Amino acid sequence: MKCRRIPKRLRRFLSNVGLLGAVTKALKDPRHRKGRQWAFDYLVELLLTGALVQARSLAEVERCSEQVGVRVPDSTLSYLLARIDPAPLREVLRDNVRTMIRSKTLRPEGLPFGVLAIDGKTSWTGGHAADVEAQQQGNDFTLRWMRAVLTSARSRPCIDQDVIPAKTNEMGHFPTFWKALRRAYSRADLFALVTLDAGYSSKQNAKIIDDDGCGYLLRIKGEQPTLLAEMKRLLLPRAGQPEAVSPWESVKGRQVQHRLVRRREIAGFDDWAHSRQAWLVQTVVRHKDGHEEVVMERYYLTNLLWNALSAKQILHVVRGHWSIENDCNWVLDVAWEEDTTAWATNAGEVATHHPLRTLSWLRMLAYNVLGWLLRVRLRSRPTWSALRDALRRVLLPIPSATEMELELLPLG
Repeated sequence: MKCRRIPKRLRRFLSNVGLLGAVTKALKDPRHRKGRQWAFDYLVELLLTGALVQARSLAEVERCSEQVGVRVPDSTLSYLLARIDPAPLREVLRDNVRTMIRSKTLRPEGLPFGVLAIDGKTSWTGGHAADVEAQQQGNDFTLRWMRAVLTSARSRPCIDQDVIPAKTNEMGHFPTFWKALRRAYSRADLFALVTLDAGYSSKQNAKIIDDDGCGYLLRIKGEQPTLLAEMKRLLLPRAGQPEAVSPWESVKGRQVQHRLVRRREIAGFDDWAHSRQAWLVQTVVRHKDGHEEVVMERYYLTNLLWNALSAKQILHVVRGHWSIENDCNWVLDVAWEEDTTAWATNAGEVATHHPLRTLSWLRMLAYNVLGWLLRVRLRSRPTWSALRDALRRVLLPIPSATEMELELLPLG
């Protein structure tokens, strides 16, 4: 990152966002009144600072505390993290999104309306039930989340997430998640289309979205054999005459292009009363000898009116759904190493302890704020690692030689 002014911008930005204050205000101190050595606000700020600078462990957060002010042992931080009630952090995230809405930085880019992608994500895998809602899969337990990412906005923030209960799955939890999502943003004209992977594709879920006056885009695979067969019958004969094609681009050393075919004859098929269009998006690879090969075909069903989006905008929307994996989930996996670096895992399997949830909320808050900063506020476009290093210079300042001399002066 070449711009030396970025640390000052970061300091001003974090102050304006007020994230630290919002988190400390929302959470309650779970400790007994006696024997409190450190202020609760200070400990919470350490945990959030650790999330912002992408700390891999509580031992690293402990080292951060030495640079921030007073050293706090990682055992103290672990005790607190396990006992904090993470539920209020959901509203903190929503308030943070509303702040972005008021700043008018979540407007759709290249589209006439906002588009939201909903998908599942595993935040932890281990050999014990580290959360009451951890799902057992063979010998391992996993904690799974449902996430909603605004893919039409430049910063692509996560606007809500929720743990998927152990006794259900993504399909079963969607109605509950959708109801909470709509209630949280009922007054905001934030999105008009929801994109969903095949794991959510059902008539019930489609009807729930359609009844609320929203558009849906469902990926259709083998779980819907009758519908998929009809879509192939309608779309494949037209595959050689696409309505839109994307520019050729280099992906992992290969030239790749996406092509769109759509038909409206699918409307109302097989009791999908609200369906209006079927889409086929082909991924084509051009080899060095000029030969073109279709390497992937994706089928989609939607209730959008025919002229709601142009053919090029449709390709933009489809590609945008992939960004929930390529941006939000990928960044959390790579920058924060979400799947492999849990700060505390509730090894005692105490029902009231939810350290994994608290950590996930802190990291998601950090992702949203830093994504907003990186993609919207900064003129330069630093990498996530460069932004992390700048944050560490701002939030974890190393004292200068003069400051160290002043500190050591009383010692003679």
